[in-house]
Amino acid sequence: MREVTSQDYFEPVTLKDIEEAYERVKGVVKNTPLERSSSISELSGAEVYLKLENLQRGGSFKIRGAYNLLSRTRKNVVAASAGNHSQGVALASSLLGLDSLVVMPQFAPPIKMIATQKYGARVLLYGNSFDEATEKAKKIAKDEKKVFAHAFDNRYVVAGQGTVGLEIFQVMNDFDYIIVPVGGGGLIGGIATYLKENGYRGKVIGVEAENACSYEKLP
Repeated sequence: MREVTSQDYFEPVTLKDIEEAYERVKGVVKNTPLERSSSISELSGAEVYLKLENLQRGGSFKIRGAYNLLSRTRKNVVAASAGNHSQGVALASSLLGLDSLVVMPQFAPPIKMIATQKYGARVLLYGNSFDEATEKAKKIAKDEKKVFAHAFDNRYVVAGQGTVGLEIFQVMNDFDYIIVPVGGGGLIGGIATYLKENGYRGKVIGVEAENACSYEKLP
C-alpha cells in the first residue's frame, strides 16, 4: 500500500473508502445496536429507530474516523477539539501505539480534557476560540512532522464516520428518512455518501443546534 499523503485527505469520499474503512475499524469499534424507541415512536406517530453510538468506545462515533485515518498513516498525531473528537483521537492513538497531542481552546470543558488525558493524549490549552486552537495544532503538526487529524475536513475521517451508515444498512434499508446530527458535517457526509451510493432513495436530514447552526445559514 502506498503512503498516504496530505493531498489524499481532500479527495472526495467514495463508497470504496467507506467499505475499506469498515474493514479497518471492524473489531476495534463496536457495531452499536439499532433499536426501536417506543417512546419517540409513540410521540411522533412513526416507527423510529436509534443507532446507539452513545454506547461506542470513547462515548461517540468519533473513534471511527480517527482510527480509520491513523491506521492508515501510522504516524504520531496532533488534533484540535473541545469535545468528542479529542477522545476519539486519543483512544485510537493509544490502540495503535501512537503519540497524540490535542490542542483545546481555553474554554474547553474540564470533563472533556480529563477524559482525553485518560485515553492517553497530552492536552495543550491554547487560544480563546476553536479557530485559534486549530491553527496552533496545524503549526505543531507541520513543525514536528506529525499528522494533523481534522475533526471533519478529512477524507478518511469522513469515510470512518460513514461506517455508521453501512451498519444501519446491514440491518435496515427500507426506511423513509434518516436524521443525523450536524456539527462539522463529517458524520452526515459519510452516511449520506454510503446510502446514496447504495441506491437509497429516501431523505437524509441534518439537524443542528439553533444557536450553533453552521450550515442552515449558508447562502
